[in-house]
Amino acid sequence: MTDVAPADPSPVAPVPQSEWVWLGHAQHFICSRRCDFRLGTRVGDLVVSTVGDYLLDGMFEDVGSGRAFETCVFRVLPGPGLSCGCPEVDHGDIVWSATANSAREASAAHYRGCQWAATVGVAS
Repeated sequence: MTDVAPADPSPVAPVPQSEWVWLGHAQHFICSRRCDFRLGTRVGDLVVSTVGDYLLDGMFEDVGSGRAFETCVFRVLPGPGLSCGCPEVDHGDIVWSATANSAREASAAHYRGCQWAATVGVAS
């Protein structure tokens, strides 16, 4: 599993776990509706999104080159968000990411992404 994040995040007050918001929809990947594994969490002004177990024509496929699962962290865009209540994010600006090849690894990567976001996210 590989994590990618910018070095030395700006010091800010951490976002306490009690303020993390669990989201009901996948927050990235155009084919996320076909993923059996979807997690989304808002942490301050960041969203952590994990997808995987991509089912295509009855077979599991990778969500990207050599990875069955991926976690990405995006900045929340200003505004009211989406009609479902999820925030709108800047998909072109991935600020942290990790890959995994099992649901267990993907769950751990999602939590690591949330912890990372909590140290750099600005509480909403």
